[in-house]
Amino acid sequence: MTEQGIGLFSKEDAILRIGYMSAGSFCLYEGFQTWVRGQIEINPHVVTYCFLIYSIAFAMLALAFSGRALALRFRDAIPVGMMAVALISAYVIFQIYYKGAYRTDALAFTHYAADLFLRKGVNPYPIDLQDALQQFKVEPIYVTLKPDGDISTNLAYPSLHFLIFVPFVAAGLSDMRWVLFLFEIATVATIYRKSPSELKPIILLPIFVSADLAIDFNAGAVTDFLWVLPMVWAALHSDDPYRSGIFYGIACAVKQQPWIVGPLILVWMYNLNRGSLVVRMCNVIKFSGSALISFILPNLLFIVKDPSAWLSGVLTPVSGGLVLLSQGLSMLTQAGTMPLPSLFYLAVTITVFLTLAANYFVYFDELKHLIWLLPAITMWFSPRALQNYFMYWIPVMIAQMLVCCSARRIQT
Repeated sequence: MTEQGIGLFSKEDAILRIGYMSAGSFCLYEGFQTWVRGQIEINPHVVTYCFLIYSIAFAMLALAFSGRALALRFRDAIPVGMMAVALISAYVIFQIYYKGAYRTDALAFTHYAADLFLRKGVNPYPIDLQDALQQFKVEPIYVTLKPDGDISTNLAYPSLHFLIFVPFVAAGLSDMRWVLFLFEIATVATIYRKSPSELKPIILLPIFVSADLAIDFNAGAVTDFLWVLPMVWAALHSDDPYRSGIFYGIACAVKQQPWIVGPLILVWMYNLNRGSLVVRMCNVIKFSGSALISFILPNLLFIVKDPSAWLSGVLTPVSGGLVLLSQGLSMLTQAGTMPLPSLFYLAVTITVFLTLAANYFVYFDELKHLIWLLPAITMWFSPRALQNYFMYWIPVMIAQMLVCCSARRIQT
Protein backbone atom coordinates (compact mmCIF):
# COMPACT_ATOMS: atom_id res chain seq x y z
CA MET A 1 0.00 0.00 0.00
CA THR A 2 1.25 3.46 -0.86
CA GLU A 3 0.12 7.02 -0.27
CA GLN A 4 -0.99 7.01 -3.94
CA GLY A 5 -3.23 4.01 -3.22
CA ILE A 6 -5.37 3.74 -0.16
CA GLY A 7 -2.50 4.99 1.96
CA LEU A 8 -1.80 4.27 5.58
CA PHE A 9 -4.97 4.04 7.62
CA SER A 10 -5.41 6.55 10.38
CA LYS A 11 -7.76 5.65 13.23
CA GLU A 12 -10.58 7.61 11.56
CA ASP A 13 -9.86 5.93 8.20
CA ALA A 14 -9.97 2.51 9.84
CA ILE A 15 -13.34 3.28 11.45
CA LEU A 16 -14.68 4.45 8.08
CA ARG A 17 -13.51 1.34 6.27
CA ILE A 18 -14.80 -0.97 9.01
CA GLY A 19 -18.15 0.77 8.57
CA TYR A 20 -18.13 0.05 4.83
CA MET A 21 -17.14 -3.59 5.37
CA SER A 22 -19.80 -4.06 8.03
CA ALA A 23 -22.43 -2.55 5.75
CA GLY A 24 -21.27 -4.81 2.92
CA SER A 25 -21.44 -7.86 5.18
CA PHE A 26 -24.98 -6.93 6.30
CA CYS A 27 -26.08 -6.50 2.68
CA LEU A 28 -24.54 -9.81 1.60
CA TYR A 29 -26.44 -11.56 4.38
CA GLU A 30 -29.71 -9.93 3.35
CA GLY A 31 -29.05 -10.79 -0.29
CA PHE A 32 -28.91 -14.46 0.67
CA GLN A 33 -31.97 -14.18 2.92
CA THR A 34 -33.93 -12.47 0.13
CA TRP A 35 -32.96 -15.29 -2.23
CA VAL A 36 -34.19 -17.86 0.32
CA ARG A 37 -37.44 -16.08 1.25
CA GLY A 38 -38.22 -14.87 -2.25
CA GLN A 39 -38.45 -18.38 -3.78
CA ILE A 40 -37.19 -17.19 -7.16
CA GLU A 41 -38.44 -20.34 -8.89
CA ILE A 42 -42.04 -19.15 -8.42
CA ASN A 43 -41.31 -15.43 -8.01
CA PRO A 44 -38.77 -14.59 -10.73
CA HIS A 45 -39.14 -10.83 -10.15
CA VAL A 46 -37.32 -11.32 -6.84
CA VAL A 47 -34.15 -11.85 -8.88
CA THR A 48 -34.17 -8.09 -9.53
CA TYR A 49 -34.24 -7.42 -5.78
CA CYS A 50 -31.37 -9.84 -5.25
CA PHE A 51 -29.30 -8.17 -7.97
CA LEU A 52 -29.93 -4.78 -6.42
CA ILE A 53 -28.98 -5.92 -2.90
CA TYR A 54 -25.78 -7.61 -4.11
CA SER A 55 -24.85 -4.50 -6.11
CA ILE A 56 -25.12 -2.41 -2.94
CA ALA A 57 -23.13 -5.02 -1.00
CA PHE A 58 -20.25 -5.07 -3.46
CA ALA A 59 -20.27 -1.27 -3.70
CA MET A 60 -19.90 -1.03 0.11
CA LEU A 61 -17.02 -3.51 0.10
CA ALA A 62 -15.30 -1.74 -2.80
CA LEU A 63 -15.54 1.61 -1.01
CA ALA A 64 -13.87 0.00 2.01
CA PHE A 65 -10.67 -0.24 -0.02
CA SER A 66 -11.01 2.79 -2.27
CA GLY A 67 -8.94 5.94 -2.05
CA ARG A 68 -9.44 8.11 0.99
CA ALA A 69 -11.10 10.95 -0.89
CA LEU A 70 -13.66 8.63 -2.50
CA ALA A 71 -14.33 6.79 0.77
CA LEU A 72 -14.96 10.05 2.60
CA ARG A 73 -17.12 11.43 -0.20
CA PHE A 74 -19.57 8.54 -0.02
CA ARG A 75 -19.54 8.09 3.76
CA ASP A 76 -23.28 8.76 3.99
CA ALA A 77 -23.88 5.82 1.65
CA ILE A 78 -23.44 3.51 4.64
CA PRO A 79 -26.77 4.27 6.38
CA VAL A 80 -28.56 4.87 3.08
CA GLY A 81 -27.37 1.57 1.63
CA MET A 82 -28.20 -0.48 4.73
CA MET A 83 -31.63 1.10 5.09
CA ALA A 84 -32.40 0.59 1.38
CA VAL A 85 -31.49 -3.08 1.67
CA ALA A 86 -33.56 -3.38 4.84
CA LEU A 87 -36.62 -2.01 3.04
CA ILE A 88 -36.15 -4.28 0.02
CA SER A 89 -35.70 -7.30 2.27
CA ALA A 90 -38.72 -6.29 4.34
CA TYR A 91 -40.91 -6.00 1.24
CA VAL A 92 -39.99 -9.53 0.22
CA ILE A 93 -40.66 -10.81 3.75
CA PHE A 94 -44.13 -9.43 4.27
CA GLN A 95 -45.42 -9.45 0.71
CA ILE A 96 -43.99 -12.76 -0.50
CA TYR A 97 -42.77 -14.78 2.50
CA TYR A 98 -45.64 -13.74 4.83
CA LYS A 99 -48.07 -13.28 1.92
CA GLY A 100 -49.29 -9.93 3.24
CA ALA A 101 -50.43 -11.25 6.65
CA TYR A 102 -49.69 -9.47 9.91
CA ARG A 103 -47.65 -11.61 12.28
CA THR A 104 -48.84 -10.02 15.53
CA ASP A 105 -52.30 -9.34 16.90
CA ALA A 106 -50.89 -6.05 18.29
CA LEU A 107 -50.65 -4.40 14.88
CA ALA A 108 -53.89 -6.01 13.70
CA PHE A 109 -55.81 -4.62 16.68
CA THR A 110 -54.28 -1.13 16.50
CA HIS A 111 -54.81 -0.88 12.74
CA TYR A 112 -58.41 -1.98 13.22
CA ALA A 113 -58.86 0.46 16.12
CA ALA A 114 -57.49 3.32 14.01
CA ASP A 115 -59.96 2.45 11.26
CA LEU A 116 -62.90 2.27 13.70
CA PHE A 117 -61.97 5.61 15.24
CA LEU A 118 -61.51 7.31 11.85
CA ARG A 119 -64.54 5.89 10.00
CA LYS A 120 -67.08 5.70 12.82
CA GLY A 121 -65.69 7.80 15.66
CA VAL A 122 -65.76 4.69 17.87
CA ASN A 123 -63.87 4.46 21.14
CA PRO A 124 -62.01 1.17 20.63
CA TYR A 125 -61.28 0.39 24.28
CA PRO A 126 -64.67 -1.21 25.18
CA ILE A 127 -64.83 -3.01 21.80
CA ASP A 128 -64.02 -6.65 21.11
CA LEU A 129 -61.47 -6.40 18.28
CA GLN A 130 -61.48 -10.07 17.30
CA ASP A 131 -62.60 -9.33 13.72
CA ALA A 132 -59.16 -7.80 13.12
CA LEU A 133 -57.55 -11.24 13.36
CA GLN A 134 -59.41 -12.45 10.30
CA GLN A 135 -59.17 -9.15 8.43
CA PHE A 136 -55.37 -9.08 8.70
CA LYS A 137 -54.93 -12.86 8.45
CA VAL A 138 -53.17 -13.28 11.81
CA GLU A 139 -52.22 -16.92 12.30
CA PRO A 140 -53.37 -18.59 15.55
CA ILE A 141 -49.78 -19.04 16.72
CA TYR A 142 -49.40 -15.24 16.93
CA VAL A 143 -52.55 -14.62 18.96
CA THR A 144 -52.16 -13.61 22.62
CA LEU A 145 -53.79 -16.10 25.00
CA LYS A 146 -55.18 -15.80 28.51
CA PRO A 147 -54.44 -18.44 31.20
CA ASP A 148 -57.90 -20.00 30.65
CA GLY A 149 -57.10 -20.60 26.97
CA ASP A 150 -59.30 -17.77 25.69
CA ILE A 151 -57.78 -15.14 23.40
CA SER A 152 -57.11 -11.54 24.39
CA THR A 153 -59.04 -9.30 21.99
CA ASN A 154 -59.12 -5.91 23.70
CA LEU A 155 -56.96 -2.88 22.91
CA ALA A 156 -54.08 -3.32 25.34
CA TYR A 157 -52.05 -0.15 24.71
CA PRO A 158 -52.27 3.58 25.40
CA SER A 159 -54.13 5.52 22.72
CA LEU A 160 -51.19 6.96 20.79
CA HIS A 161 -50.38 3.40 19.77
CA PHE A 162 -53.35 3.46 17.38
CA LEU A 163 -53.77 7.21 16.87
CA ILE A 164 -50.41 7.27 15.08
CA PHE A 165 -51.96 5.15 12.34
CA VAL A 166 -55.08 7.30 11.86
CA PRO A 167 -53.58 9.75 9.30
CA PHE A 168 -52.08 6.84 7.35
CA VAL A 169 -55.42 5.03 7.29
CA ALA A 170 -57.02 8.27 6.11
CA ALA A 171 -54.41 8.48 3.33
CA GLY A 172 -55.39 5.00 2.15
CA LEU A 173 -52.33 3.04 3.31
CA SER A 174 -53.33 -0.60 3.74
CA ASP A 175 -50.20 -2.02 5.40
CA MET A 176 -49.04 -0.27 8.56
CA ARG A 177 -45.71 -2.05 8.57
CA TRP A 178 -44.49 0.71 6.30
CA VAL A 179 -45.27 3.14 9.12
CA LEU A 180 -43.09 1.06 11.44
CA PHE A 181 -40.24 1.34 8.96
CA LEU A 182 -40.87 5.08 8.68
CA PHE A 183 -40.30 5.36 12.42
CA GLU A 184 -37.19 3.20 12.13
CA ILE A 185 -35.82 5.46 9.38
CA ALA A 186 -36.50 8.51 11.57
CA THR A 187 -34.71 6.82 14.48
CA VAL A 188 -31.71 5.89 12.34
CA ALA A 189 -31.57 9.40 10.84
CA THR A 190 -31.73 11.01 14.28
CA ILE A 191 -28.88 8.91 15.66
CA TYR A 192 -26.78 9.37 12.54
CA ARG A 193 -27.26 13.14 12.44
CA LYS A 194 -26.44 13.54 16.14
CA SER A 195 -23.27 11.44 16.01
CA PRO A 196 -19.79 13.00 15.66
CA SER A 197 -18.25 12.67 12.21
CA GLU A 198 -15.63 10.13 13.25
CA LEU A 199 -18.34 7.76 14.59
CA LYS A 200 -20.84 8.09 11.75
CA PRO A 201 -19.52 5.07 9.79
CA ILE A 202 -20.11 2.67 12.71
CA ILE A 203 -22.72 4.36 14.91
CA LEU A 204 -25.59 2.34 13.41
CA LEU A 205 -23.91 -1.06 13.58
CA PRO A 206 -25.56 -2.04 16.90
CA ILE A 207 -28.91 -1.70 15.09
CA PHE A 208 -28.00 -3.39 11.81
CA VAL A 209 -25.90 -6.15 13.32
CA SER A 210 -29.23 -7.73 14.26
CA ALA A 211 -31.58 -8.55 11.41
CA ASP A 212 -34.33 -8.87 14.03
CA LEU A 213 -33.94 -5.24 15.06
CA ALA A 214 -33.25 -3.82 11.61
CA ILE A 215 -35.79 -5.81 9.57
CA ASP A 216 -37.49 -8.94 10.83
CA PHE A 217 -39.49 -7.62 13.78
CA ASN A 218 -40.83 -4.64 11.81
CA ALA A 219 -41.69 -6.91 8.90
CA GLY A 220 -43.34 -9.26 11.39
CA ALA A 221 -45.55 -6.39 12.67
CA VAL A 222 -43.84 -5.73 16.01
CA THR A 223 -44.68 -2.10 16.75
CA ASP A 224 -41.92 -1.00 19.14
CA PHE A 225 -40.18 1.54 16.90
CA LEU A 226 -43.24 3.72 17.52
CA TRP A 227 -42.03 4.33 21.10
CA VAL A 228 -38.31 4.00 20.40
CA LEU A 229 -38.20 7.20 18.33
CA PRO A 230 -39.54 9.55 21.05
CA MET A 231 -37.47 7.68 23.66
CA VAL A 232 -34.32 8.33 21.63
CA TRP A 233 -35.27 12.02 21.55
CA ALA A 234 -35.82 11.91 25.33
CA ALA A 235 -32.35 10.40 25.85
CA LEU A 236 -30.69 12.94 23.57
CA HIS A 237 -32.30 15.79 25.57
CA SER A 238 -31.66 14.28 28.99
CA ASP A 239 -30.04 17.55 30.11
CA ASP A 240 -33.34 19.41 29.57
CA PRO A 241 -36.13 18.31 31.96
CA TYR A 242 -38.87 19.94 29.86
CA ARG A 243 -38.01 18.48 26.46
CA SER A 244 -36.94 15.12 27.84
CA GLY A 245 -40.20 14.93 29.79
CA ILE A 246 -42.31 15.75 26.75
CA PHE A 247 -40.66 13.06 24.64
CA TYR A 248 -40.77 10.52 27.46
CA GLY A 249 -44.49 11.18 27.98
CA ILE A 250 -45.09 10.62 24.26
CA ALA A 251 -43.21 7.31 24.40
CA CYS A 252 -45.31 6.26 27.40
CA ALA A 253 -48.48 7.23 25.49
CA VAL A 254 -47.50 4.74 22.79
CA LYS A 255 -46.64 1.63 24.80
CA GLN A 256 -46.08 0.47 28.36
CA GLN A 257 -42.43 -0.60 28.05
CA PRO A 258 -41.08 2.91 28.67
CA TRP A 259 -43.07 3.17 31.92
CA ILE A 260 -40.57 1.03 33.80
CA VAL A 261 -37.69 3.47 33.28
CA GLY A 262 -39.63 6.39 34.80
CA PRO A 263 -38.26 6.11 38.36
CA LEU A 264 -34.71 5.90 37.01
CA ILE A 265 -35.17 9.05 34.95
CA LEU A 266 -36.42 10.83 38.07
CA VAL A 267 -33.14 9.86 39.77
CA TRP A 268 -31.28 11.23 36.72
CA MET A 269 -33.19 14.50 36.89
CA TYR A 270 -32.59 14.77 40.64
CA ASN A 271 -28.85 14.55 39.99
CA LEU A 272 -28.85 16.70 36.85
CA ASN A 273 -27.64 19.83 38.66
CA ARG A 274 -25.73 19.32 41.89
CA GLY A 275 -27.28 22.39 43.48
CA SER A 276 -29.58 22.79 46.42
CA LEU A 277 -32.45 20.45 47.18
CA VAL A 278 -34.84 23.05 45.74
CA VAL A 279 -32.99 23.07 42.40
CA ARG A 280 -32.93 19.28 42.28
CA MET A 281 -36.65 18.96 43.03
CA CYS A 282 -37.48 21.63 40.45
CA ASN A 283 -35.84 19.48 37.77
CA VAL A 284 -37.84 16.46 38.93
CA ILE A 285 -41.09 18.49 38.89
CA LYS A 286 -40.37 19.98 35.45
CA PHE A 287 -39.74 16.54 33.99
CA SER A 288 -42.71 14.91 35.72
CA GLY A 289 -45.13 17.69 34.77
CA SER A 290 -44.18 17.79 31.10
CA ALA A 291 -44.20 13.98 30.87
CA LEU A 292 -47.63 13.74 32.51
CA ILE A 293 -49.13 16.38 30.20
CA SER A 294 -47.77 14.76 27.01
CA PHE A 295 -49.03 11.37 28.20
CA ILE A 296 -52.50 12.55 29.24
CA LEU A 297 -53.31 14.70 26.20
CA PRO A 298 -53.64 11.89 23.59
CA ASN A 299 -55.37 9.63 26.14
CA LEU A 300 -57.74 12.18 27.66
CA LEU A 301 -60.66 11.66 25.27
CA PHE A 302 -60.73 7.91 25.93
CA ILE A 303 -60.25 8.32 29.68
CA VAL A 304 -63.25 10.64 29.79
CA LYS A 305 -65.42 8.46 27.54
CA ASP A 306 -64.89 5.21 29.42
CA PRO A 307 -62.27 5.36 32.20
CA SER A 308 -62.70 1.74 33.30
CA ALA A 309 -62.30 0.39 29.75
CA TRP A 310 -59.22 2.55 29.14
CA LEU A 311 -57.62 1.56 32.44
CA SER A 312 -58.40 -2.12 31.92
CA GLY A 313 -56.88 -1.94 28.44
CA VAL A 314 -53.62 -0.23 29.29
CA LEU A 315 -53.10 -2.43 32.35
CA THR A 316 -53.65 -5.68 30.42
CA PRO A 317 -49.91 -6.48 30.05
CA VAL A 318 -49.24 -6.04 33.78
CA SER A 319 -52.49 -7.38 35.26
CA GLY A 320 -51.50 -11.03 35.01
CA GLY A 321 -54.36 -11.74 32.61
CA LEU A 322 -52.11 -13.07 29.84
CA VAL A 323 -50.50 -16.47 29.44
CA LEU A 324 -46.88 -16.84 30.50
CA LEU A 325 -44.56 -16.49 27.49
CA SER A 326 -40.87 -15.77 27.73
CA GLN A 327 -37.33 -15.65 26.50
CA GLY A 328 -36.38 -14.73 30.08
CA LEU A 329 -36.35 -16.44 33.47
CA SER A 330 -39.90 -17.75 33.15
CA MET A 331 -38.71 -20.05 30.35
CA LEU A 332 -38.21 -22.45 33.25
CA THR A 333 -41.97 -22.70 33.70
CA GLN A 334 -42.79 -22.48 30.01
CA ALA A 335 -40.50 -25.45 29.36
CA GLY A 336 -42.05 -27.40 32.24
CA THR A 337 -38.83 -27.46 34.28
CA MET A 338 -40.21 -25.49 37.24
CA PRO A 339 -44.04 -25.13 37.43
CA LEU A 340 -44.11 -21.75 39.17
CA PRO A 341 -47.06 -19.30 39.06
CA SER A 342 -46.88 -15.96 37.25
CA LEU A 343 -47.12 -14.26 40.64
CA PHE A 344 -43.70 -15.66 41.55
CA TYR A 345 -42.07 -14.08 38.52
CA LEU A 346 -43.91 -10.83 39.14
CA ALA A 347 -42.54 -10.76 42.70
CA VAL A 348 -39.03 -11.46 41.41
CA THR A 349 -39.38 -8.71 38.82
CA ILE A 350 -40.48 -6.14 41.41
CA THR A 351 -37.67 -7.20 43.75
CA VAL A 352 -35.06 -6.96 41.00
CA PHE A 353 -36.29 -3.55 39.88
CA LEU A 354 -36.39 -2.11 43.40
CA THR A 355 -32.87 -3.41 44.00
CA LEU A 356 -31.59 -1.92 40.76
CA ALA A 357 -33.38 1.39 41.37
CA ALA A 358 -32.02 1.67 44.92
CA ASN A 359 -28.47 0.99 43.73
CA TYR A 360 -28.95 3.44 40.86
CA PHE A 361 -29.88 6.15 43.37
CA VAL A 362 -27.08 5.39 45.84
CA TYR A 363 -24.32 4.80 43.26
CA PHE A 364 -25.58 7.22 40.64
CA ASP A 365 -22.17 8.54 39.57
CA GLU A 366 -20.93 5.02 38.77
CA LEU A 367 -24.17 3.68 37.27
CA LYS A 368 -25.74 6.75 35.63
CA HIS A 369 -25.20 5.66 32.03
CA LEU A 370 -26.75 2.23 32.63
CA ILE A 371 -30.15 3.90 32.77
CA TRP A 372 -31.45 2.39 29.51
CA LEU A 373 -30.08 -1.10 30.18
CA LEU A 374 -31.71 -1.58 33.58
CA PRO A 375 -35.30 -1.79 32.19
CA ALA A 376 -34.24 -4.60 29.84
CA ILE A 377 -32.55 -6.48 32.69
CA THR A 378 -35.67 -6.05 34.84
CA MET A 379 -38.02 -7.30 32.15
CA TRP A 380 -35.92 -10.44 31.66
CA PHE A 381 -37.31 -11.66 34.99
CA SER A 382 -40.98 -10.90 34.24
CA PRO A 383 -43.70 -13.49 33.50
CA ARG A 384 -43.88 -12.26 29.89
CA ALA A 385 -40.32 -11.53 28.78
CA LEU A 386 -40.20 -11.32 25.00
CA GLN A 387 -37.24 -10.42 22.81
CA ASN A 388 -38.66 -7.01 21.92
CA TYR A 389 -38.71 -6.12 25.64
CA PHE A 390 -34.89 -6.16 25.58
CA MET A 391 -33.86 -5.56 21.99
CA TYR A 392 -35.52 -2.21 21.34
CA TRP A 393 -33.59 -0.46 24.12
CA ILE A 394 -30.44 -0.70 21.97
CA PRO A 395 -31.15 2.45 19.87
CA VAL A 396 -31.79 4.33 23.12
CA MET A 397 -28.48 3.05 24.48
CA ILE A 398 -26.76 4.40 21.37
CA ALA A 399 -28.38 7.78 22.02
CA GLN A 400 -27.03 7.61 25.59
CA MET A 401 -23.55 6.92 24.25
CA LEU A 402 -23.82 10.05 22.10
CA VAL A 403 -24.79 12.03 25.20
CA CYS A 404 -21.61 10.72 26.88
CA CYS A 405 -19.51 11.69 23.84
CA SER A 406 -21.01 15.17 23.79
CA ALA A 407 -20.34 15.66 27.52
CA ARG A 408 -16.72 14.56 27.10
CA ARG A 409 -16.22 16.97 24.19
CA ILE A 410 -17.54 19.84 26.33
CA GLN A 411 -15.22 18.91 29.20
CA THR A 412 -12.18 18.82 26.94
